[in-house]
Amino acid sequence: MSVTVSIVVPIYNVERQLPRCVESLLAQTYKDLEILLVDDGSADSSGALCDAYAKQDGRIKVFHKENGGVSSARNLVLPQATGTYLLFLDGDDALDPDTVEKCVAAAEDGDFDVVCFGYHHYLEKATGAVELLREDPKTPCDLAKADLLSRFSDLTRAGLFDFITDKLFRLSLIRENHLQFDSYFNMGGEDGVFMLGLLPHLSNLRVVGDCFYRYFRREGQSATLSFRKEKFDRYYKRLELTYSFMKENDCLDESFLCEIFCSNILWVYDSLFPETCRLSFHERKQFLKTAFEKPELYPGFFASALAYANEKDFGDASRGSRKALVWILQKKYARLFFLHRLQLLKIHRFHLFKRR
Repeated sequence: MSVTVSIVVPIYNVERQLPRCVESLLAQTYKDLEILLVDDGSADSSGALCDAYAKQDGRIKVFHKENGGVSSARNLVLPQATGTYLLFLDGDDALDPDTVEKCVAAAEDGDFDVVCFGYHHYLEKATGAVELLREDPKTPCDLAKADLLSRFSDLTRAGLFDFITDKLFRLSLIRENHLQFDSYFNMGGEDGVFMLGLLPHLSNLRVVGDCFYRYFRREGQSATLSFRKEKFDRYYKRLELTYSFMKENDCLDESFLCEIFCSNILWVYDSLFPETCRLSFHERKQFLKTAFEKPELYPGFFASALAYANEKDFGDASRGSRKALVWILQKKYARLFFLHRLQLLKIHRFHLFKRR
């Protein structure tokens, strides 16, 4: 039996946060929905909690699988969804109670393929207390197919295409075009890659000004700065896919590609310095020597990126990080290793001081 809205929730080791998530769905003012909970091999009681909720409400369906990441969890249940529309929610987040009602109304008022909305950002402290950090609304507008492609870089900068949890989708578009999530991007980026596959098939998109999604960041948690050796490989692969998308859809913007490339280098380089990075100096040196050696997107791309890096103010990036970016693009690794050694010495002295 079909419903109007299917809500897909991948779940992994979120036993403390899961009640908040599921109860926000059960509290929706719009009742014609199904809730697809995917336990992605949780080692805590998350799976048992899912089963308990399914016994309480017949709209909840539970799927258990071996751990494979958020992409595989979503892909598992996409064929099972019966809704006209589709929402995605992460297992440690929540939705405002009128989210589904207002999104369906916005979609049906004009027959829109996608409805996009904003976020509430919360900090969940170790004590269990929750603090609202900010709200991130989007500027309301209606976008036709031509706008989505011709304004791709500006709309991406405005935060419209990086995530899927801030959108209601027409499910038939995903099904008819055989779209899935790419499990290669298991360190972030899978949402943006999914949107690259979907955008050419959209007829339109509506942006509403409401903030519906409740995003919770746990204290001490930062996916952006957590270091993994493969992170830049994933970033660069997404950049290659973005370049191919822009070429195919006649919306090439070289400045945008340089911006993303340089920002990616900064994110990965800066992730070498926090306390959470456990690499030795030799390991960090080897990483810096090899990680950023990639084939050019097109002839002259690295020269364009260097020119961009020399001219652009990267806002919160430290002067040392900006200088490192230029040296990486110039392949002046001897200078970079010296800077890196100084940075590690600062960290070492800081920890010696703390021990005293």
